[in-house]
Amino acid sequence: MSQSKRKKLHRLIRLFALVTLIFLIYVLVDFSTTENSRDEGRSYRIALPSLALNRAYFFKAGARQIIIVRKAGSGGADDYFVAYAIGTNLGCPLQEVEGFKLKESCSSAQYDFNGQPVGRNPRFTALHVPVYNFCDDFSCINLRM
Repeated sequence: MSQSKRKKLHRLIRLFALVTLIFLIYVLVDFSTTENSRDEGRSYRIALPSLALNRAYFFKAGARQIIIVRKAGSGGADDYFVAYAIGTNLGCPLQEVEGFKLKESCSSAQYDFNGQPVGRNPRFTALHVPVYNFCDDFSCINLRM
């Protein structure tokens, strides 16, 4: 192979390596900034249907999913639990399971309807709660991400 062809091949390999490196950096940056970060600082108002007691309801707020549970409270007033519908063990979506529990879809992590972990597993913590308030008649919820 001639010297000039060797130089061209060497430049082509370096160019390919540079393009590959730029692509990898782009992918890493894109992966590290999730869809949820686009919601930061945004406010949402979600109209709520009539919520039954002791049942989990899932709502979409931007790119995030929210869970709302209406519970019978003391003194006749109802209590509500609101949290992001993402588990704290592996960060997977939650689903409702029997026995008034929530389960992370990709692990064995379970939470009660107060967002507290069921069992004494130190790998996961309580569910994360957004800043929120309900409309006076509980027909809507205002969320700030």
